[in-house]
Amino acid sequence: MIKQLVLVVKGVFVGIANVIPGVSGGTVALILGIFEDIVVALKKFNLRYLFPLGIGLGIAFVGASKLIPALMDRYPSELAAVFIGLILGSIRTPYREMKRHGWEECLCLVAGLVAGFLLVWFVPEESKSAVAGLSMPAPSVPSFLWYAACGLLATSVMILPGVSGSATLVLIGEYKTVWTAVGTVVSKFMPSFLDVKLGDAKPAPFVDSLVVCTAFGIGAILCFIFFIRLLDLLLKRYRSQTMALLIGLMLGALPGVWPPKGQGRVSVPVFLLLAGGLGLALLSEFLSAKKEKVKAALEAAQTGAGGSKPPDPK
Repeated sequence: MIKQLVLVVKGVFVGIANVIPGVSGGTVALILGIFEDIVVALKKFNLRYLFPLGIGLGIAFVGASKLIPALMDRYPSELAAVFIGLILGSIRTPYREMKRHGWEECLCLVAGLVAGFLLVWFVPEESKSAVAGLSMPAPSVPSFLWYAACGLLATSVMILPGVSGSATLVLIGEYKTVWTAVGTVVSKFMPSFLDVKLGDAKPAPFVDSLVVCTAFGIGAILCFIFFIRLLDLLLKRYRSQTMALLIGLMLGALPGVWPPKGQGRVSVPVFLLLAGGLGLALLSEFLSAKKEKVKAALEAAQTGAGGSKPPDPK
């Protein structure tokens, strides 16, 4: 029973990391020592392990769906500064994964910059209104396809080593919209005494929110069904180019994180929050790298001890 409760708590921490842009849930799972266990449990579909972990993730996601829209309504500049710092700090992780830094990687970096810039500017108009806090996008075929693409993209990026899927949602301007939709759907099925209202965030229309969640979920499922093998191929054969493209995407879309014109303000606390987000991301990356080095050293020591032969008796 105690082990199950510990798993729930660890699931909460991994869930919180998945919610924070620039912090990888996989990195936190590695620091907590459960990353490999999760991989094995997923392969064997071990429900005794996955169920308590899933409860912890669910607690983190429900809390985020209530807290994030309220914070983004009340502190748009401050939260954007934290996100920018987290995303800038997390760029070190894909850069560390690059084994080559040649002209091919430079071309991929430039392509990523252009694609990231275009991605921010070609967000559907109904989605832009939702980002600005005006309304949830009305159900339509273009918006449904867009949020399915968001789910596919965020899940694909999340699978990459040390990269945050939430950062992708922030970069394309859909972070608040998705979490507002999740919060609205959760509130519909949550008992009233557990449905805590935080801040001044207004609930979105249920049907519109359900459409966003459904489309996003379909995109995530499609990623797991069809794109896992493609991503595995890219990481095995073109790892450095893939990471360079990812860095370009993150940098190209970064200006879209700042609130729309008239909502953003620059101040000393905003700069301090940006520095804090940058420091948190770098600390997370440092702890992950240190954990990997310790693990590699232990494996090398065990291999050496097991592989050494005793001297022949004379």
